[in-house]
Amino acid sequence: MDNIYKRISNIRERIEEKIFSSIYEYFEENWLNVTRENFIIALKEKNLVENNSYCKYVYFIKKYLYKKKVCK
Repeated sequence: MDNIYKRISNIRERIEEKIFSSIYEYFEENWLNVTRENFIIALKEKNLVENNSYCKYVYFIKKYLYKKKVCK
């Protein structure tokens, strides 16, 4: 059971990373501020509307800030 959980978690993390990268690139290409409205626009532009939740937005901000901090 533990092995199955690890595989599922690994798949989920890869999917989340792919979504984050897609949205992050959209923000960078269009010089957008990280706001909820721009996040929703990016989701619609990338056809990811089903991920339009506040938790996904907070997760994106967390990863976005971490990436900006690491890049400095």
